[in-house]
Parts: sequence; structure tokens; C-alpha cells
Amino acid sequence: MLRLSSNGNLYIYTYLELPGNGNNVWVETYAAFSKKGRSECFLPEMCGSYGLCEDHQCVACPTPKGLMGWDNKCKLPDVPSYNASTAANVGYYKVKDVEDYRPLGDSDGEGPMMVKECMKKCSDEVKCVGFFYRNDGSMCSLAAQINTLAKLHAVFTGLIDAYIKYAK
Repeated sequence: MLRLSSNGNLYIYTYLELPGNGNNVWVETYAAFSKKGRSECFLPEMCGSYGLCEDHQCVACPTPKGLMGWDNKCKLPDVPSYNASTAANVGYYKVKDVEDYRPLGDSDGEGPMMVKECMKKCSDEVKCVGFFYRNDGSMCSLAAQINTLAKLHAVFTGLIDAYIKYAK
């Protein structure tokens, strides 16, 4: 049986007929995101509407002032409604060494471009709430939605950073 759970995880269950005792059971035989496979941190809403996940746990709430303790009220900062002067009224804060459920590959996004160019593109885009920047290729990937940020493993330190838009 294939099941899609409310948190976005995909499960496969196998029906086992147990000989002798007559108790038959459904057993989970696969989960797309699990401690055995891809980290649960890559589930879009692992940490609710926003948060930083590391080692299968929600550990922080990224804010313009830095990482704060995570709770279920953690959310993206508000951005001003769009008008001609919006770009001047927004800033960005950096969350280092993270990605989300959409892995940023070598050729994903636009570029090469500098971080400031990517900030301008996001500032000019009404739906952009932030972007992911791949440092090794100077690639920019705008995001209209950001939920759980997954901390990258130590071997990927310095590879991808998120820049979150906020109202100054």
C-alpha cells in the first residue's frame, strides 16, 4: 500500500500474513524521508511554517537578529507590500549552509551572478521571499516559498546559503 501523509512523507506498507497466530499486520517497508534514508529535515513542513532543522530536529528559528530558539510560532518575517519603493525597504539576512526540500544542484538557478545581483532580482520580484545561493558556482535560485531549512552536513560547509527577505 502506498500512502502520502499530511506532512508530505511518502510511505510504502507491506501486508504480512503471520503464520500460526492468525494476526496479520501492515508493516512500513519504506519512507521517502526517514532516519534510514533522506533526512526528515527535507520535509517541507518538518518545522511547521518555518525553522531550521538539523539531525531530524527543529533546532532554531532564523531571524534578522540571528538564530533564536525554535518553537511552533516561528515564521518568515513580513515583507512590505509591493510598490515602486519596495526594494529600498527590504533587507536580507543570511542563513549559512542550508537548503530546503528542493535541492539546489550544480546547474539549478541563474548565474553565475554575485549575491548583490541576486538580492536585486529578489527585491524586484513581488513573490520572492528569499533565495538560495550556491557559492561554488555563483548560482542564484529565487524562492516564492521557504519552509523548513535543512542544515547541510559538514562536508558541504560553505556550499549553499539562504538569504531571507525582511522589511527594514
